[in-house]
Amino acid sequence: LTEALLLAIAGGGLGLALACGALKAIRLLAPAGWLPAAARTDGPLALFAFGAALLTGLIAGWWPARQSLRRDPQAILRGGGPGIAAAGSATARRVLLLAEVALAAVLLVSALVLVRGFARIAGTSVGLRTPNIVTSYFVPPRGAFPHSAQRLAVYRRLLRRARAIPGAAGAALTGAPLLAGMTFFEPPVHAGRAVVTDFHHRAVTSGYFRLLGIPLLRGRNFSAADRHGTPEVAIINRAFAREGWPHGGNPLGRQMVIHWHGQRWTARVIGVVGDARDNRLRVSAPPPEIYTSLLQDLPPTSVGLLLRTRGPAAAHWPYWRRALRQQIWSVLGSVPISFLHPLSAVVAKNRAGPRFRAAVLAAFAFLGLLLAALGVYGVFAYAAAQRSREFGIRLALGATRRDLTRMVVSDAVRLMAAGLAIGLLAAWFAARAMAHWLYAI
Repeated sequence: LTEALLLAIAGGGLGLALACGALKAIRLLAPAGWLPAAARTDGPLALFAFGAALLTGLIAGWWPARQSLRRDPQAILRGGGPGIAAAGSATARRVLLLAEVALAAVLLVSALVLVRGFARIAGTSVGLRTPNIVTSYFVPPRGAFPHSAQRLAVYRRLLRRARAIPGAAGAALTGAPLLAGMTFFEPPVHAGRAVVTDFHHRAVTSGYFRLLGIPLLRGRNFSAADRHGTPEVAIINRAFAREGWPHGGNPLGRQMVIHWHGQRWTARVIGVVGDARDNRLRVSAPPPEIYTSLLQDLPPTSVGLLLRTRGPAAAHWPYWRRALRQQIWSVLGSVPISFLHPLSAVVAKNRAGPRFRAAVLAAFAFLGLLLAALGVYGVFAYAAAQRSREFGIRLALGATRRDLTRMVVSDAVRLMAAGLAIGLLAAWFAARAMAHWLYAI
């Protein structure tokens, strides 16, 4: 028992030192904001590791000691040789070996699934024109523009100033940041004969689709006639058209009925656009989405300004950042501006998280596989040493070395196969549990 405790404490100390080094490496290599600032190796964590090492040493030392004490010492001395391992010990070793192989299989399969998910993220089109787009998001001062006519004039002036920036090729407004992972699910919508329950809503100006390269498939875009006080109109994406009119009906001109906090309002469909991942990158398919005219809704809370440049925005980022800030502040005063990035950088950031998760899990899977291999070798080497007298008797009765090798290897293969079967089954459930991490699993 003392020997087991000393080995466990030494192993726990080495593991804690390796964990500190790994955490520092992850901080250096991880994408910005991926690792919480509170993640660190402190006193409570060291105490937990020390306690876990002690518990492991107690369990690993107590069980063999208990098995040995249950044997008759005189029988052991009369038998001579290494014969203290009881049948129960052999069964326990086999169970532990099965668990070790199964856990290694779970880690390896989970890493492969994550790598496959990242490969699909990297190879999937966002559906947006990203290289020449600058995004920004701001909240107008509270109460500065209480009337809709004032907000309409401010938004139009902001668009004119943004389009006048030297090198700008277009500008548009939106009610939510692009690819920020902000989910705006609305209440159920009665569209045609179907009810669409899960969808995104985004308020935009007429230049939004042309700016981002989202094709207009049917109908028309928003126009100056779609202003505050006129009947509500909406543009839907292809995914919404499929769910709202599943039998291929024409949605143009149809009314959608939305119930919200006891109120009922309608919007007429005037156009259908292509699907785009403008809210979140890690989804299996673009969700149904409704676009309404921002100049008709006139939200008083927050607005995003998008700018298309004539060249790659990231190549001259200091210029575009300064120019966009100046134009927003000239219209709205010194309001805080967030999500001020080239859209290409936002896409890269969305892809960096899954890629790093896959790399970390792949590293842990490799370590788990290495530990499993060492464990398998140790267990079978010990088991073979315990059976040395049996092997001698078999050789004396005419068995060959090849027969003994086949017997040991077949036993190992059966145990490995059983462990892999259990691990693959557990990995299937683990993959289902990780589905919200992955893309198109």
